[in-house]
Order: sequence, then structure tokens, then C-alpha cells
Amino acid sequence: MGSWQLDPYHTQIGFSAKHLGMMTVRGHFTDVTATGDIHPDNPEASRVDVTIQMASITTNHPQRDNDLRSSNFLEVDAHPTATFTSSPSAGSGFTPVTVPPVTSVPVPDTT
Repeated sequence: MGSWQLDPYHTQIGFSAKHLGMMTVRGHFTDVTATGDIHPDNPEASRVDVTIQMASITTNHPQRDNDLRSSNFLEVDAHPTATFTSSPSAGSGFTPVTVPPVTSVPVPDTT
């Protein structure tokens, strides 16, 4: 199939987190770019690369969003981007994603 630039209007990176164990906070990143190199006949050779501009985080609460961008959480001044590169997971169901300052967070494999 070849290389693809994923449509930013149909690509979204979202998250949810428990706040004080009582409520779930949901948010997403508004600036995400993604490319895919798809090989249906050889899935192991397929690859997806995603870059997230960390300052684009939004939970629809400006004060919380600014706190998330600060050194309390994501340190977007020091770590402006997060990257994800898919890899064959050998059936583990998880693929690492780099989210500075955390080096690796397991996320479900979508293949």
C-alpha cells in the first residue's frame, strides 16, 4: 500500500486519568502528526510514526492545562514533543511510547 500521511482532522490522541480517585479527567492533544508505511502482505514491515506537540494538551480547563504543561507534569518547555513508533510486539499486546520526561509508557498495540 505504501506510505501515508494520516489526516490530522481524523487523528486524535486522547487520555483519561483519575483525579483524587473520585472523578475521571479526559483530554487530548490538538497538534498531532502521524505517518504510516503500510504493507498488508508483510505486516511486520509496517510502521506508524506519531509526533505529539505536548503544549497542545487540553482538558477544557485552562488552569489545569497550564499545570499539566508545567514542570509538575509534562515539562513542555524542556520536552516539547512526544513520539510513538510502532514495532512488532511479538504478541505482547503493548508497544512502548516515549513521553518525556518519562522514557517509556506501555500502550495497547492497535495492530
